Amino acid sequence: MDKEPIAGADDTVLRLRARIAALEERFSTAREDHAGGEGLTASLAAAEKLAHVGGWEWNVTDGAFRMTPEFRRILGLAGKRDESLTLRRIVEERVHREDRGKVLDAAGKASSGKPGGRFAFRVVRPDGEIRWVEATPPSVWKAADDGTPRILIGAVLDVTDRVRSKEELRRSEEKFSKAFAVTPDGALISRLSDGRIIDCSPSLCATFGWEPGKAIGKTTLELNVWPDAEDRRKVVQKLRDEGSFTNLRVRVCHDDGHIFNTLASARRIDIDGEPCMLTIIRDMTELDETMATLRQLRRALDETFDGFATIDLDGTVTSVNRAWAAMHGWTKEELIGKNFSIFHTPEQMKNDVLPVFRQLREGKFAVNDVGHVRKGGETFPTRMSSSYLRDESGKPVGVLGIARDMTEQCELEKRLRHSQKMEAVGTLAGGIAHDFNNLLYVILGYTDLAMGDLGEESPPFHSLSEARKAILRASDLVARIVRFSRGTERLRGACEPAPVLEEVLGLIEGSVPATVELRTRIAAGDHRLALDATQLHQVVMNLCTNALHAMREKGGVLTVAFRVEEDTGETARAPGEAAGMIGVLTIGDTGEGMTPSVLERIFEPYYSKREGGTGSGLGLPTVHGIMRECGGSISVKSEPGAGSEFTVRIPLTDEEPTGLDDGRTLPVVGKGSGRVLFLDDMEQITKWAKTILEGRGYVVEPFTSAKKAIERFRSDPEAFDIVITDQTMPGMSGVDVANEVRKIRPELPVVLCTGYSDSVDRTEAERLGIGAFLIKPITSETLAAVMNDLLKGKGKADRAR
Repeated sequence: MDKEPIAGADDTVLRLRARIAALEERFSTAREDHAGGEGLTASLAAAEKLAHVGGWEWNVTDGAFRMTPEFRRILGLAGKRDESLTLRRIVEERVHREDRGKVLDAAGKASSGKPGGRFAFRVVRPDGEIRWVEATPPSVWKAADDGTPRILIGAVLDVTDRVRSKEELRRSEEKFSKAFAVTPDGALISRLSDGRIIDCSPSLCATFGWEPGKAIGKTTLELNVWPDAEDRRKVVQKLRDEGSFTNLRVRVCHDDGHIFNTLASARRIDIDGEPCMLTIIRDMTELDETMATLRQLRRALDETFDGFATIDLDGTVTSVNRAWAAMHGWTKEELIGKNFSIFHTPEQMKNDVLPVFRQLREGKFAVNDVGHVRKGGETFPTRMSSSYLRDESGKPVGVLGIARDMTEQCELEKRLRHSQKMEAVGTLAGGIAHDFNNLLYVILGYTDLAMGDLGEESPPFHSLSEARKAILRASDLVARIVRFSRGTERLRGACEPAPVLEEVLGLIEGSVPATVELRTRIAAGDHRLALDATQLHQVVMNLCTNALHAMREKGGVLTVAFRVEEDTGETARAPGEAAGMIGVLTIGDTGEGMTPSVLERIFEPYYSKREGGTGSGLGLPTVHGIMRECGGSISVKSEPGAGSEFTVRIPLTDEEPTGLDDGRTLPVVGKGSGRVLFLDDMEQITKWAKTILEGRGYVVEPFTSAKKAIERFRSDPEAFDIVITDQTMPGMSGVDVANEVRKIRPELPVVLCTGYSDSVDRTEAERLGIGAFLIKPITSETLAAVMNDLLKGKGKADRAR
């Protein structure tokens, strides 16, 4: 605190000084008009009452010091009268120790007749309170003959409040000055009268690129602050209308010429009685860039595939993006303020959501598969990432959830599992096909032998012919399984529908229970369908089996109908191909029917609505696959309790019928000659081959071991005219056998037989120079024909299957 009060232009101070002057005048008048102390005391009391000023009288000769009641109040001695007081005692007891010298020095000058001017000092009251007082120059009341003062009188003014006010003002100005200098926002002070800048903060100079002091004394127009006169007009109008403004967005110009946005606030202030304007300017460039980035991020979050949502600790939704709202079937506006439990069923909350919160409480970042529910009640799977939202102190204030709808991915995974399952089935089918074809090979071979020993008039001949037909059909079916497992293109086929339908219905009729009536309507005509007999056999058998199963409890009517009609466009055609005639197969029942949910899945592999595992789930998918291969279609109509009706539309073709014979064809009895090395790992097959081929005039050496066969061949390569070998054998493949043989005799014909092989096919066999490639089971006439072709020197068998 300053020791000397700061004089100012405060009206109160001026009035006090005027009163002191009036008091001094009264003192002078009192000195002239009164001769005794009592008159002086009365005059002083009246004066101090008028001016609120304390008075004193000092006898320089004896040091006695008298004070008025107001002076005693100032010193904190009100109500106490001590006639023994001296000036020195007052100074030592009541004047602040730092100001005592000043007071005593002033007293010394006054006592010598040379009083000084006004001065201020501090007094300390008995309770410790410090007060500021201002002393006036004393007047001489009585003097010695030489003019030396003997009695002095004077007055003191309590200026504590004024000093404190000025100190507060000084501190306030100091704070303002510091804030003005260090504020990060730019600040300037300009006169309202002419707009000239009288002060400018360093941060404002930095904002505009000005050198320090450049702006002082200039106007904003002279500094080229305004790139647009309209912006300046807006600011001036705001000041004129309201006298101030806050956070007004204006564009300004940098000293280097580039324009940027600011946020300005201004208000009127008075400085030394002159009206001025204090303006605060904030550069918005960085903030605008940040906000633009945030808007881009918000748009990116809103457009992202994943759903984003935030909730507070009470579970109330505070924000969601578009993906989150869309996947749940709500709008963004509908979700804000809702409790997050609307996204989950009670079961999902218990099983999926609560574990997430347990992980969060443990301080973990949670990634979980969480079930969600849409607005309409439909549930769907999500992959959910969750974490706490925290404030600056790290305290959790909410939860962020990022959810990805996994419906499509789950479906893809399901398809992948199905594909893997089908691949496994294909691999299994290949292995089974090999063994099954070998067995069929044996059965067919010995059936042919038996039929050859019988005449066509013999009753067993007809039974064997039916068995032979079934064997050939089974062989064809296995061949289809092999093609499916290897993913090879199907073989085109054709068949006449009536004979096949009669055959299938004859088989079905024997298994129809008494509670089911079989009704058939087969249209006559010379029509050929674009699928072979085995495929049509599968279609009819599968559909009829399903129909009979649907009527197993209450019975009913099974209807099988076939007709030819004009194509309505449901079958596949090449672009630009005109609609033609198609075959329409209808198989209906009056059984239990199917619900819409079952209808959606009936063509899915391995899906079956039969209970107890009685259905394989492959029947209808097989039919659907056959229709897709031949360019046809299949549709179904069904309602619970009202039965089902399948409609199969099959394209017609002009191709010749393909497929199997009627089973009654007898083996060709042609004779041949030659020496044969026959190799197969099944002894039954080698015995059959030896019997059938030697019966036709060949000399056969059978082997079940590839190693022994090769050793025999090497011992006498010229002992054989042809080699017939199986492909799949322990230790050595048929291709390996062919290569070993052809190393010694390159011109020797080789026949390669296989029940199934994923390493060699007909094309690969031809590339390797193998004479014929035969698929088991092989009929005796096929084998004989191939051997005749090869041994006649054709090099390749024209009729190889």
